[in-house]
Amino acid sequence: RVGRELFDSMFSFAIIRNPFDQLVSHYLYIQTYPGHHNYQASMSLDFSDFIQRKTRTDLNFTRTQLSKVTDRNGEMLVKKLYRFENYSDILPDVLARIGLPPPEETPHEKQSARKPYQEYYDDRARALVEKHFRADLDAFGYSFDD
Repeated sequence: RVGRELFDSMFSFAIIRNPFDQLVSHYLYIQTYPGHHNYQASMSLDFSDFIQRKTRTDLNFTRTQLSKVTDRNGEMLVKKLYRFENYSDILPDVLARIGLPPPEETPHEKQSARKPYQEYYDDRARALVEKHFRADLDAFGYSFDD
């Protein structure tokens, strides 16, 4: 939208996340917002059934992170990929790259206390993620055991 020349002259980045962890976070996030359009489903379905339903009914749900950071030719659109798992390092690095001082601390809003994401999965849910998000798992080196 800003044009190729201007975009290419700026620092651009994206934050990627292990799809297994990201989907658990998404599921639990929805459960905290009664106004969310998937709230009832998240409250009435266990995680595995919720993932099964979303992969059948929501095309955007299965859109990979890789598809959001690459163009039609598979070329990376951003200059830097950060891993969500290294959250506390992201903001200081971004600020340094654009010439701003580091923050005193890195805020992390909407952080939830929950079990390790692996505990939410059964074989069916794990297979769905491995099928639909294979591109992310392969491109970014993620696995179920990360």
